[in-house]
Amino acid sequence: MSEPRSYPLRGARVLVTGATGFIGRVVVAALRDRAASIAVALRDPSRTGDAVVASAARVLHADCAERGSLGAAIEAFGPDVVMHLAGYGVAKDERDPALMQRVNADVLGEIVAALVRCPGTSWPGLRLIHAGSAFEYGALPIPLDESVAACPVTAYGRSKLAATRTVQRAVQSGLPALVARLFTVFGPGERPGRLFPTLLAARQHGEPIPLSTGGQCRDFTLVFDVAEALVALAAVPARAVLARDPPFDAGIVNVASGRLHSVRDFVLAAACAFGIERERLRFGAVPVIPEEMPHLPVPVGRLQRALGRALPADLDAAMARVRAWLDARGQPPS
Repeated sequence: MSEPRSYPLRGARVLVTGATGFIGRVVVAALRDRAASIAVALRDPSRTGDAVVASAARVLHADCAERGSLGAAIEAFGPDVVMHLAGYGVAKDERDPALMQRVNADVLGEIVAALVRCPGTSWPGLRLIHAGSAFEYGALPIPLDESVAACPVTAYGRSKLAATRTVQRAVQSGLPALVARLFTVFGPGERPGRLFPTLLAARQHGEPIPLSTGGQCRDFTLVFDVAEALVALAAVPARAVLARDPPFDAGIVNVASGRLHSVRDFVLAAACAFGIERERLRFGAVPVIPEEMPHLPVPVGRLQRALGRALPADLDAAMARVRAWLDARGQPPS
């Protein structure tokens, strides 16, 4: 199959869920830069004070935990594209299994049904981009190609895989939709307590930084690059999905760089970029988190065929971009 030609997003009606989240805010900014007509679906509409959210053309009340709420918002706006980035289970305090199933999996059925009910305009691109997760694969001892039989071992991974199955059934029924499986996304705006914001915050003090051994390897991707890829995928021609040929034969695309880096190398790159003394890095001071499953390199052939590129893999360049971004905004490093 030849490389699909992308369509511009100017004027496209795009509804974004999870718009106030780590990735969602950057996606909204990228859509704004492309002059899309943006609606954001928020559980708490009072958060319109957020500068990124305030840039949206329309704010809709929708709670993914409330049955029928998001579907009603979709029908009210009549979007060309839904970018579904909302989720539950990434934060350590998000462990309610019923809520995880509802927010991560069951709501996809409502999204699909709403899109079928409001066919929209003659928009030639995808109708739905759903943010999947590497946790869907589980701890497979093989490269994480999109066509392998996923075997999640966490409740979060199982709920995300259930959502993927719903999207795949929708594709088989003729809805141009795609699951974008994300890996280790980092950058400004991450939840406090995670590795990268911990390293950024360390610029403000001189205390030792307790770390794991750092031997585990991850496909690290900068949030700015991930957002650009998600927005670009939304503009891929619908026929590329419905053709059932690579890169979209299973309705899944790995959004990754295709290159693994150790956590230790990631930490050292951040320390160099942000002026953190190496003697403060206490590798081995804390155990590896059980959820951090090892994996082999991530195939990105489908992403390369869709967009003509994988995500950048250079950690030093990524850290330099974050530093420039923070400096340009005069923001504290957290």
